[in-house]
Amino acid sequence: MRQVHSLAGRWGFQLDPESTLTPSSLNPDRQMTVPMPWQAEHPDLQQYSGYAWYTRPFDVDEAWLSGELLLHFGAVDYWCEVYVNEVKVGQHEGGYTPFTLPIGHAVKQGENMLAVRVYDSVQDGHTIPRWWQTPASEPTAPPFNPQTIPHGKQTWYVDVSGIWQDVTLSAVPASYITRTHVTAALDGTVSVRVDVANPSAGRVSVFLDDPAPENKVSAEIDVTTEASVTLTLKLDTPRLWTMDTPYLYTAQVVYESAGGEDTQTVRFGVRQLETRDGQFWLNGEPIYLISALDQDIYADTIYTPPSTEYLRDQFQKAKELGLNSLRCHIKPPDPRYLDLADEIGLLIWAEVPSWRTWHVKTTVHPAALHMDEAVKTRVRETLTAIIDRDYNHPSLMIWTVVNEDWGTALQLSAADRAFVRELYDLCKQLDPTRLCVDNSPCPASFGFSPHVKTDINDFHIYTNIPDQARAFDLFVDQFALSPAWLFSPHGDSQRRGDEPIVLSEFGNWGMPSLKHIGSEAYGGEPAWGDLGPWWNPYDGEPGYPQGVLERFHAYGLDKVWGTYEAFAQATQWHQFAALRYEIQAMRARRAIAGYVITELADIYWESNGLLDFARQPKVFHGRFREFNSEDVVVAQLSHYAYWSDEAPKAGVVVSHYSCNAWRDVVVKLHV
Repeated sequence: MRQVHSLAGRWGFQLDPESTLTPSSLNPDRQMTVPMPWQAEHPDLQQYSGYAWYTRPFDVDEAWLSGELLLHFGAVDYWCEVYVNEVKVGQHEGGYTPFTLPIGHAVKQGENMLAVRVYDSVQDGHTIPRWWQTPASEPTAPPFNPQTIPHGKQTWYVDVSGIWQDVTLSAVPASYITRTHVTAALDGTVSVRVDVANPSAGRVSVFLDDPAPENKVSAEIDVTTEASVTLTLKLDTPRLWTMDTPYLYTAQVVYESAGGEDTQTVRFGVRQLETRDGQFWLNGEPIYLISALDQDIYADTIYTPPSTEYLRDQFQKAKELGLNSLRCHIKPPDPRYLDLADEIGLLIWAEVPSWRTWHVKTTVHPAALHMDEAVKTRVRETLTAIIDRDYNHPSLMIWTVVNEDWGTALQLSAADRAFVRELYDLCKQLDPTRLCVDNSPCPASFGFSPHVKTDINDFHIYTNIPDQARAFDLFVDQFALSPAWLFSPHGDSQRRGDEPIVLSEFGNWGMPSLKHIGSEAYGGEPAWGDLGPWWNPYDGEPGYPQGVLERFHAYGLDKVWGTYEAFAQATQWHQFAALRYEIQAMRARRAIAGYVITELADIYWESNGLLDFARQPKVFHGRFREFNSEDVVVAQLSHYAYWSDEAPKAGVVVSHYSCNAWRDVVVKLHV
């Protein structure tokens, strides 16, 4: 039986700005919580670029030395070398992907010392700096060009460095299981692929956990030196995973060989997600995608979820808001995120972290555009690793490989369009059970960034309501027609024509209450108030949370609303009204198959969340489902101002996607 021990906790920590330290010369001068980015625990490191060391002693019993020991890291941003008792046992590149190192050859009975050398760079390639003070250059030359490293949207907020996911130590036999992938079909056929390391003669068995005793299902196969085997099992009456009934099966895999017995347990769901006729289909039933963008960032821990309970509460509030999906933005989430989404019944849209090969696309000649092969290799490896890690999660529904042309120049570069098309094909080859978006596009100064080959025809647009209500209506009218400008105009797109149409980013702001995010030490304002939008020039202080209470009075807003809290509530009700207008406009266009609200929660200065940064509800929380649900009735008024003797008239549109039978339904208009 496999034994697993978490190494989470307090580790020694030491900066190495000159890159001169070795495991034998370390003298840690501070403590660091693992897992957590070093920027979260030590604000003085928010702009630190370079090397740092983590150290931790760990004990090993004699019984753990009979086979192999595996040291597993969930994620270390960005590059690291790992030493055990001053012996280098491996290294890894990639800030979002897991890796496992066999360390039995370097371990002894009793106390051992683990040391991890980490390198990461602050991302500072934007035209307008994000910080009041620009970070100093690194004293040593970085091993990677920071502009070519997949870093995701952390650049937009606070950089993430170091060990930010869990570290575990596992005792396994000399021959052991490395991976189990489960693919389940609606007819109950379950295919289980099992990969092993150091294979030797023995037997692989799979047991499926079904609550009905008579339905216990198992299969086994004798093996010799195969590194990978696939077993097929059949559930007679499979229970399907849905958003309302997220049923999870457990597959227990047992590998018995001369070296001992290893066991791995994974969860999976029986579900089928597909697109056809311009709609999403889950298990053969049409669904409407009701989603919100989730930056998956937390005030105190940045990328590391504060706790399982915190995530569970956030997801429950998401469902209270009528959401059936979350788009985890430009990053793969922590495994706990997907585990809970599986349990609660939320569809997850995850994305490859973006890179920074940006060009001034309005002036550069297309022939000058070039993406280094090292960048392409990193992106392919990242996509492959996150699909491998998350393959068994039934909640995971969509992959995006590029967001808003970040890192590519799709309108200008045929090579970039070919690369994105290649990534789509790679994604579908590795994971045919899910949908893939090539580039999730938006308007830009050089023209719309297009799709090339995609399962979803999505786009981003932001409008202020009511000022730009007419513009929004005109946009969704055109968008619902699936116009040609959504795809590459260069004759190299591969368009089916029936991709579901999804407005995958839109939203409006509602200022947060300071009751949950304010700090007494900072005069009632948030502790992170000095962090502002990266596009803010130095004279753009209003974009920074710092000083918001002072500005509220200086601008005379107190004469209208009295208090900041009253003002914040008023802006939240305005956010409610604006989102209602936009969502009802989309629900009235039958061709639109879903939307993604920006965003689930406020993040630092961004105040467009349905929740605040502390994941507390805004004032409209209890009413949001009135128009944000599977079933919606939309009243279409020709105008919104009437004479006193004029009778208002409205057309009525009904959008019905739930399983609830609508018989004898009566629609009434109350004025």
